[in-house]
Amino acid sequence: MSRLGAGNVADALTKMVGTSLQDGKYVVVRGLADRYSNATFNGVPIPSSDVYRNTPQLDLFPSIAVDSIKIMKTMSPELGPAFAGGSVDVSTKAYPEEFKLSVTVGTKYSELVHGEDKILNYDGFKNDFWGFGTKEREIPENFANMAQAEIEKLFITGISPEKAAEINKFNQSIDPEFMPKYEDPGFDQSIGIEYGDFFEWQGMPIGIMASFDFEHSFYSRPYYVEQQILSYYKGFHYLDRNSYKMTSGGESSEIAGFFQFVALPNDENELGFITLYSHTGDKRSTYARNLYPGLSGEDIEWGSGDPVDVERYELSWNERDMIIPQFYGKHSPEFLDEGSIDWRYATTTVSMDDPLRKSFQ
Repeated sequence: MSRLGAGNVADALTKMVGTSLQDGKYVVVRGLADRYSNATFNGVPIPSSDVYRNTPQLDLFPSIAVDSIKIMKTMSPELGPAFAGGSVDVSTKAYPEEFKLSVTVGTKYSELVHGEDKILNYDGFKNDFWGFGTKEREIPENFANMAQAEIEKLFITGISPEKAAEINKFNQSIDPEFMPKYEDPGFDQSIGIEYGDFFEWQGMPIGIMASFDFEHSFYSRPYYVEQQILSYYKGFHYLDRNSYKMTSGGESSEIAGFFQFVALPNDENELGFITLYSHTGDKRSTYARNLYPGLSGEDIEWGSGDPVDVERYELSWNERDMIIPQFYGKHSPEFLDEGSIDWRYATTTVSMDDPLRKSFQ
């Protein structure tokens, strides 16, 4: 991978025949969409933390840890029933060949995002930059007591000064931001640190590899259309009233970490632990206005009501986490002659928090 100038698995796949990437991180094999591909990590299937993706972000795997990348384009029994169009297996090294410490800092300019001058976004909270904004968006305390029905009862029975203070405190705890705004995006930023070493500790060879990556980027989709056609209505083609011309934007922060520890007690045994972690925080804003007329001049089916002009605003926040720990061992006891025993235990935990989705129309 170093000869290819690739900093991670995603970069390496762009230089291989028959593979490409979506959004710079999701693999596409033989031109088939992401849902037809899957990925394995040392032979163990791994999912994506994004519910709309089938494969994980392959830029999670640092170059320092990768021993080989195997691409399967045809069906084989060991690939299992999830295989449809292509599979990528990433195998890690047992230990680094030599000491390595590298730090990379980068920035990125996109004509689609930064060339538009301004993007749609909202303020949010200070920790959004690092991808951690769920805590600030938790449901306020005493939410159940502040429900509409409870408030209506209070107006009938009377509100005490203590209850009025409680209501005021609750109102102040609610985030008042409901509208997105246009703002100048900063440049995308990234930093990466890789470390690897192989040394002896009390006479035992030890190998360690670790990496940390952080990236903050902006997103913009300046104009797109969601058009729903009523294929035949009173002899004409009509648009459904829920057809919109839309603009969306926001920012995303991604954190990736990798750690591997291996011990060689003797020439016959190798024991190791590997963990891979990723965290993503996505902030999105959307503005929509009803489409009229349609892209081909279609009218809107208004039913019995009068034509209306509809504007819709939406703010959202989403956090995703994935952690993959693996324990493994390789043993070549003398009584097996040329044979060996290899084992691996792995689990995958994926979680998603969607604490905020505000819509105003």
